Amino acid sequence: MEAIISVDADQRVVLFNPMAETLFGWPADQAIGQPLTRFIPERFRAAHEAHVRRFGITGVSDRQMGRQRALYALRRDGTEFPIEASISQTTHRGSKLFTVMLRDITERTRAEKAMHASLQRVRESEARLAGIIRSSMEAIITVDSTQHVILFNPMAETLFGWPADQAIGRPLGDFIPERFRAAHDAHVRRFGVTGVSDRQMGRQRALYALRRDGSEFPIEASISQIADGGVSLYTVMLRDITERVRAEQALRRSREELQQLSDSILATREEEKRRIARELHDDLGQRLSALKMDMTMLAADVSESRDIRGILADITDMNGVIDDTVASVRRIASDLRPALLDELGMLTAIEWLAADFSSRYGLPVSVDGVDADVPEQTAIAMFRIVQEALSNVVRHADATVVGVSL
Repeated sequence: MEAIISVDADQRVVLFNPMAETLFGWPADQAIGQPLTRFIPERFRAAHEAHVRRFGITGVSDRQMGRQRALYALRRDGTEFPIEASISQTTHRGSKLFTVMLRDITERTRAEKAMHASLQRVRESEARLAGIIRSSMEAIITVDSTQHVILFNPMAETLFGWPADQAIGRPLGDFIPERFRAAHDAHVRRFGVTGVSDRQMGRQRALYALRRDGSEFPIEASISQIADGGVSLYTVMLRDITERVRAEQALRRSREELQQLSDSILATREEEKRRIARELHDDLGQRLSALKMDMTMLAADVSESRDIRGILADITDMNGVIDDTVASVRRIASDLRPALLDELGMLTAIEWLAADFSSRYGLPVSVDGVDADVPEQTAIAMFRIVQEALSNVVRHADATVVGVSL
């Protein structure tokens, strides 16, 4: 199955077997007598001839060829092909004969190149993966089937406070709070049995990790498994979600506070409606009822009496009731939305509020401040603050004087 070519001391072919004919494309009868260089690419001829001569001098019976560099042979059509060869020498009737045994290794060379290319791609992929692992913003920890750490990337070092050389070899439980260790160990074992390649962790409950200093922090994690040489490897990718948890807690508190504020606003509205209804009923209602009674009595007086002075006095009293009713309506309207706030500004409206409070409850109220050009919503808010503060004075304070500083 190998090509066999024998040459004499002048390196001319004296034997050319059928496999040599097949490989080189030369029939034996035409190859015999040709110089050996006819079957070697031109760039290798001088070196090859010198090599054969040196080999003849050594007296060594055989030698492998092409140890230092690749060997190539030349077909009759001018194409080259890689070969693997050995050379031996014998003496026949006082003349040296050199025999070369060779085989075409084109397919093997292609396979080796493909394998080298594949290995190179694997090495490049491994380098890229190692770079990703090193630069990842997530902590990456790989453990073996006994749940001992075999990989601990730089982010894991940062999060857990463990240098990689001290973390590797430790049980995974050293990085988990004690109260979660048994459940986590069982979870990983169950995951290994499922055959699922990856899974999100912590869907049902919050996950926590343990730093070297004993402090805990909330995490978001996923786990994956692969088999390497029949051994299961588990890789956990996790990130610290402390800030997100804080933000969620703050959002939850904010929602609760907004709900409380909404409830308070609704309660305040209802209280305001009750107050207005009470004032309409107790104040305006009574005044209008009294006015109706006075009108009824006036009608009776007019029909039965000629006392004009008495009728005029009744009318005067009714005018007084009407004036009080109009004033009451204005006061209620002012409590709801004082016209002065729109017409003369915030300070004047507050001064009016103070004067009305003082006349209503008999408490002297002073207002000290300078008017400012503020947005409407600010003016309304300031007015309501003073209004509520004065209301609290009546309800809760045993005050003899009130001062408002704006």
